[in-house]
Amino acid sequence: MKKIIALDGIRGIACLLVLWAHFPLLQGGIGFKYFHLASKAVYAGYIGVDIFFALSGFLITRILLWEKEHNKFSYGNFYFKRFIRIFPVYYLVILLVGLIISWSKVGWSALYLSNYYFSFNDSENALRHTWSLCVEQHFYMFWPFVISYFSVERSNKIIAYIIPGVAILSAILALMFFDNGVQIINRVSNVRILTLCLGALLAYNESKIDQYSIKKPAFLAVLFLICTCACHLVPNVPLMSFGRFIFSAAFSYYFLLSILIIAFQGIYPRLLKFFDNSVMRFFGRISYGLYLFHLPILVYFGVSHMDNVDSVPIKLGLFILMLCILIPTLSYYLFEKPLLKIKNRYTIIKGQV
Repeated sequence: MKKIIALDGIRGIACLLVLWAHFPLLQGGIGFKYFHLASKAVYAGYIGVDIFFALSGFLITRILLWEKEHNKFSYGNFYFKRFIRIFPVYYLVILLVGLIISWSKVGWSALYLSNYYFSFNDSENALRHTWSLCVEQHFYMFWPFVISYFSVERSNKIIAYIIPGVAILSAILALMFFDNGVQIINRVSNVRILTLCLGALLAYNESKIDQYSIKKPAFLAVLFLICTCACHLVPNVPLMSFGRFIFSAAFSYYFLLSILIIAFQGIYPRLLKFFDNSVMRFFGRISYGLYLFHLPILVYFGVSHMDNVDSVPIKLGLFILMLCILIPTLSYYLFEKPLLKIKNRYTIIKGQV
């Protein structure tokens, strides 16, 4: 299966958007203030997570379809690889949060149910950000079975119509019947799975992407980004929240499609080099650890977006930023990368058999 350059860069951009959204305002000049306000204006955290979702849906579905086509699919192999990649560092962070910060509510994250818990209990917690990982994990729990059991044509229809229809209907019902409907559609799996579905659709249409024109997807990506930001200006109105949910998912779809067109057709080489430069690839490699570690670090220092801190001294802020990058880097090279070698070795053995 051909490796697509620039995807690590997209993952890096997504995690930096989330860090930008959660990081406190630095004291020291008007430039810092505008930079901080910009993250709120573009709703960087929400968009960053949706890019993660679209990319995950695309990559996982691409792998599953390739394995199905070549008769190499194995439930044991799939879930073993997910286990090695996801669980060790995930539960390491949960353990460290419990030991250093608090054991409060860690069970919900440990059971991959924090997205539902925090939808109905919007409390401050160092593991509140694990909601997005719960959504992805719930997708991994059923999607391989759908692809394996149904034909490619049937599973394509399921991911194109049935699951998105359930997601949109769930969002509408949540806004109609729950006072906290906005929090619900922001986090629960049966709603936020929509963006994963859109990413998966790109995997089904990968063979056609090199025939697409870049103009329409790029235009729609910009249009839906503007619509997402506009909806954020009125955050507490249910209709605007529903619009933001739809527009952000659509933006992530067309953004990823635009990058894939550029990568497959080899157009706009300078833009492609930006996504494939060493800095973006580095942040892409450490993105999982950066996402997991950054909020507990901010909570530990009392400067997270949940702490209602107006601003922090620039020296403290830069020190915290250094830790947000250093700790995930150490985690990747000392903990995650050795485990990835085990995962790859297992895959090679399976392929030879």
